[in-house]
Amino acid sequence: MNTTRNGKIAQLPVAVRDELNRRLDDGESGPRLLAWLNALPVVQALLDSRSWRPINPPNLTAWRQGGYRDWRADLEARALSGSVTPKAQDLSRSRVLLLASQCFVATNQVEAVGQGKEHWRMLRKLCGEVSRLREMELSLRRQSALQQSEKTSLSPLLTGNPTGVDPE
Repeated sequence: MNTTRNGKIAQLPVAVRDELNRRLDDGESGPRLLAWLNALPVVQALLDSRSWRPINPPNLTAWRQGGYRDWRADLEARALSGSVTPKAQDLSRSRVLLLASQCFVATNQVEAVGQGKEHWRMLRKLCGEVSRLREMELSLRRQSALQQSEKTSLSPLLTGNPTGVDPE
């Protein structure tokens, strides 16, 4: 369940965030991660441009509980959905499959939270994603039906029999 993040780490370039997520995934310690992050020129430039203090343990904890968790859920969803094919007609199906996988992962997250305000907030968001998934599935079906209809109506023209009537 992705949301827009707005903390210090979320402001970093995607490549830095991805490397941070990989390092978190590998179990690298917080102090070591903070030393690495704060030494990066791109991080120093961002901090200087906004007059921010260095990235600190609470910033890293917030990222672990938010951005990193989203990254892990996205990885899991992609693994469940399989590989995305480059063909244009398969792209819509791949998107539907990826969103369905993300909904599955989100369901597990909602169950893990237990009851309370956070549970209901996540459940409302999940319902919106399921609704979006359904809209995508219906759109895909309409598109498929339209393509089939076009093939059927063009078939007589392609076979050299524009009337569609069998000459025998």
